[in-house]
Amino acid sequence: ITEFRATAVAAQQTIRSSSTSLAEQLASIEARIAGLGPPVEGVEEAPEIKRERERLDESRAAIDGAIKRGKLVELEAQQLLDELQKNQTAQLNKELTTRVNSPLAPDFWAAIIDAMPRDLRRLDYFLTQGVNQSLESWKRGLPWQGILAMLAAVALIFPIRIYLGHLGQRYLIGTTPGHRVRRSGYALWRLLIGTAAPSLAAVIFVQGIHWSRLLPPRWDPWLDGFIIASGLSAFVVAVFGAVLMRNQPTWRVTPITDDTAHRLQAFSWPLAGIAFCCTMAEAFNRSVGASAAARTATEVTESLMYLLWIGAFLLVIGKLR
Repeated sequence: ITEFRATAVAAQQTIRSSSTSLAEQLASIEARIAGLGPPVEGVEEAPEIKRERERLDESRAAIDGAIKRGKLVELEAQQLLDELQKNQTAQLNKELTTRVNSPLAPDFWAAIIDAMPRDLRRLDYFLTQGVNQSLESWKRGLPWQGILAMLAAVALIFPIRIYLGHLGQRYLIGTTPGHRVRRSGYALWRLLIGTAAPSLAAVIFVQGIHWSRLLPPRWDPWLDGFIIASGLSAFVVAVFGAVLMRNQPTWRVTPITDDTAHRLQAFSWPLAGIAFCCTMAEAFNRSVGASAAARTATEVTESLMYLLWIGAFLLVIGKLR
């Protein structure tokens, strides 16, 4: 794999050097064509001018085609490098899987320290590739697709979601008989809107990044993880909000006091944050190609965070009872 990677990198550098030289030649030909000026209708040009114009047009077409083929080959070389990196990561992870020990054993932490230089190199390559792609995108012009997608996502999360919540509430008041059915319907509506709006906003935001080409294809698993994490955390917050109804006690479906609703509501955002961070961490490890030791350490940290949240939640439940 190392030899193939070195060959692909050398080929990529050669193509870039050749493309630069061809671009200079193309600029020279364009300047000569501009010097000849455009053909004038109804005016017969001299035979040597016509031959020179035809020769320059042929040269321009040939060089332009060579530049385009070079860009295509350079893209294929980059795709080959990415594929080699993924294969190398998969091979190393397979080798390290059998060596992962218990987090309580010193060998576990020794494996993390041993794999750290390799993980840092992968992380550096991953971040460098993303930064370079973003800078190139900004150099081409303002990424309007990404900006508009971000604005649409913000609008969907805040004003549109709030408006739809009030709209559903007014509809239930005017059409649904019975307080119990009305409260249940409103709770389901809040759960649906609270989950769907942020999830759709995340999809729009990520699609805007794709359209703007702000990040390379290697970041796609991380962006997909962002969509999943957004939907999961939104679902957690929506469930707490629909069940507790902290600010609307008359619509509450559960027989609990206002103090209980306020104290339990405080646990929704930490749980949503834990779910979001854990999902993003797993997607990040997949995108970077983290070692098995790093992935296991991430899972241990995630489990510890969930256990701390569960312990604090049970402690508050016990005090409330």
